[in-house]
Amino acid sequence: MNENMKPEAYFLIYAFPAISACSKNISAEEISRLENMAIKGESPDLAKLKQIFPNAFLRIKNYIGKDNGFTIEDYRDYWWKEHNRIIENKEQGYEKATDEESEICMVSFPIVSGFDEDLVVIRYEDGKEKKALNYRKLNLSVGKRVSSHKGRICEVISEDFYKNYFQNAS
Repeated sequence: MNENMKPEAYFLIYAFPAISACSKNISAEEISRLENMAIKGESPDLAKLKQIFPNAFLRIKNYIGKDNGFTIEDYRDYWWKEHNRIIENKEQGYEKATDEESEICMVSFPIVSGFDEDLVVIRYEDGKEKKALNYRKLNLSVGKRVSSHKGRICEVISEDFYKNYFQNAS
C-alpha cells in the first residue's frame, strides 16, 4: 500500500498507464519525466496534473464533490470504484469502447502467478492469466495481490485490505 505517499503521487501511479490515451500534446520528455515520478512515488503539483489529465479531474470533481484537497482515499475510491463504473456503464467517453478496450482500461486486482522475463504473469478471479509490466519496479512475489491498470502494475495490496475495502464499498 502507498499510505505514506502524497495524494497526487497516488493519483499518478494509476493515471500514468493511461497517459497516451488521456493526454494530448504531451512531449516524450514530459512522459518520461512523469514515468520517473510515478516510479519514485512522486508527482507534479495538482494544477499540473489537472492540466495533463483534465477528464479524470472533471470526473473526480463530479464524484467526490470537491475540486481540490483530495486524499489518497478520494483517489483510491475514484480509481477503484468510479473509474471502473464509468467504463462498465460505457459513459463519459467510453460509449464506443469494445469489451476488450474496456477491460484494458479498468483497474483490476489480480494475483501474481509468475514471471516471464521482464513481465509479471497475473491471474484474475476467472482464472485467466495475462502479462503485465511492473513499471514501478515493485517488490513482487507469487501470491501477492496487485492492482493493474492498462497492463501495468500500480501497487501491491494486502489481501485483508482488498477484502475489507470491497466488502465495505458502497
